[in-house]
This record gives sequence, C-alpha cells and structure tokens, in this order.
Amino acid sequence: MSTLFTLIQDNVDLLRQGVGLLAELEDELYARSEPELGGSAVGVHFRHCIDFYARLLEGLPAGRIDYDLREREARLETDRGLALRRLGELIADLRLLEDGEPSAPVRVRAECADPDSDGAPSSLERELQALLSHTVHHFSLVAVALRLAGRKPPENFGVALSTLKHRLRGPGAAPA
Repeated sequence: MSTLFTLIQDNVDLLRQGVGLLAELEDELYARSEPELGGSAVGVHFRHCIDFYARLLEGLPAGRIDYDLREREARLETDRGLALRRLGELIADLRLLEDGEPSAPVRVRAECADPDSDGAPSSLERELQALLSHTVHHFSLVAVALRLAGRKPPENFGVALSTLKHRLRGPGAAPA
C-alpha cells in the first residue's frame, strides 16, 4: 500500500470520525459558543477544518494551494447539516486522489505576510500529513468543548494516530 493511499485513508477516516460525532450532536451544542475556549464553538472548528480541506482540493489542479484564501463561510459554524454535507463531499473528493501523483510539486501559501510570495514548495503527501495533524488538533479542541458542556466525546476523538499507536504498544515499549 502506498504512502499516498494511507494518508488519504487516514484523512478520510478522521473526517468520518467528525461525521459520526456530528450525526449524534444537537444543533444547539454544535453552535454554542464556549467562553473557556475563547468564544469558539464546535461549529467554528469544523468550519475551519472544512475550509482547509477545500483549499487543498481546489488548489491541487493548478499546483497552487493558498490556505490564506479560505472562504470562512459563517453558516458552516451554525448549520450542522451543511457541515455534514460538506464533510461527505470532502471525503468523496479525497477518495478521488487515490490515483494521484504523491510527489507532484505544489506551491503552498499559509500565514504568509508577504502578499507577493508565491508560497513554499510542497507535495500532496506533505499537505495530507499537515491536514491530518491540523484536523486532529482541532478535533481535540472540539473534545474539550464537549467536556466543558458536560458531554463525553467519543473515545479517541481528537487523539493523534501516533499517540494511539504508542498507547497500543504499552508503557515502556520502544518507539517504533
């Protein structure tokens, strides 16, 4: 199995975790602002992640990904049904990349203060690694928001794959 296929599958699996959570979550909790998290809501984190995946998929054909040009569609922060639909679309679009060229060069702009910069060199594989880490980070904040609201998130929700693998090896196990 190729690294590209594995990275796509890991991202798809992570987004499916998000779909599973949203399918069970009430609309009110999805949109509820959490003061302990700077006023953000579960929906804000999902919208943010959706934006990043959308930028990847939109930029790949031209070989230019600009994460700074995110749409930031406010409705995604409050409309759980819309977020579920968008996640489903992203999952389907990611699956279409399975036959792609993992090392095809792309230029990536993110948090770029220089408006004339054309970004940094990267590849589809590297961007999928970054999105995996980025999404886990935001899902962990979603898990915190749920706990603050008195809800228990699904087991391992927002936990990095490397952490899960480490836990499976047990305490004192040598790193893989």
